[in-house]
Amino acid sequence: MTWSEKHVRGAALAEMAHARLRAGEVEEARSLFGEAADCELEALRALSPEKQRTYGVTAVSALSLLYKAGATDAARRLRERLVDDPVVSNTFRSQIKAILKIIGDEASPNFVPPQPTLAPTSPPKSKAAGPHAELDARPSRRATVK
Repeated sequence: MTWSEKHVRGAALAEMAHARLRAGEVEEARSLFGEAADCELEALRALSPEKQRTYGVTAVSALSLLYKAGATDAARRLRERLVDDPVVSNTFRSQIKAILKIIGDEASPNFVPPQPTLAPTSPPKSKAAGPHAELDARPSRRATVK
């Protein structure tokens, strides 16, 4: 199989895993994420060093999928290999480090998951003005009778 075939298969498995996760089937999703990670790792091995950008994208993808599969030890081993790999550019190296920081933080006994934030909203319109206040405030076009 070529890099492209392996990568496409990995992406399809990851998509299936996300669907299982949305359905609440966590263990099935993790298993599929693991299979997708294996495909990305095979794709990574199939690349030549000249394909630096593709290598970086595939490396980050494999690492993310290992994390989603719950394979944190394998993710750490891959990270150690990738951080020192001269084929990995600084851009991808920083992404790899960021992913592993998340994994490391979550492994800490003091880890507190981030709380979701809501986007700021505008204050509600006064109900006293009525639902069509903007329309009511416009001048009338009707001729006035004197």
